Amino acid sequence: MTTGFWILTLIAAGLYVVTVRDIAREVRGE
Repeated sequence: MTTGFWILTLIAAGLYVVTVRDIAREVRGE
């Protein structure tokens, strides 16, 4: 696998984690 593939995977994983945390905050806030 190429380095670019891993970079995109890490970025996607990072965005996923941020999104999950954001949703969790909204759910807990409500």
